[in-house]
Amino acid sequence: MEEKGLSFLFAKTFYVDNHISIQQYFQPLELLDGQSFEIDPKADTSLIPNMYEETLSLLDTEFDSFDLKDSSNYGLNNANQLVFIDYGMSKQLYETEWVPLAEVGVLPQIDFATCRVCGLEKELRMYGDNDDDKRCYACGKE
Repeated sequence: MEEKGLSFLFAKTFYVDNHISIQQYFQPLELLDGQSFEIDPKADTSLIPNMYEETLSLLDTEFDSFDLKDSSNYGLNNANQLVFIDYGMSKQLYETEWVPLAEVGVLPQIDFATCRVCGLEKELRMYGDNDDDKRCYACGKE
């Protein structure tokens, strides 16, 4: 990304190995109703930095990146514009490693449903097909 002049759109990485990545901190985007949301370049124009759409296209086509518009993948820089903080999972990695682990309940899948405690429809972390604990994170589900 540095070679393409796009490094300003990404949190600087200070260290990385097979277990951890240490990068520059950026303020996370606020959740909406306790949930992440999809970035909409037309509705969120004040957040969109120069070269954003081109960078999305590049990450999609050259790196097979997955779920790039989810707000949890971004922080805000000093100009209150988006900076990528999480962009590492490819579609292939998601399909071959994340989904099988989610299906057996090791990793959560997100389900939009009504929390049985607070009664609000929101993101629920579900661990496999047999998980019937329909509580949101705020009501105690981890």
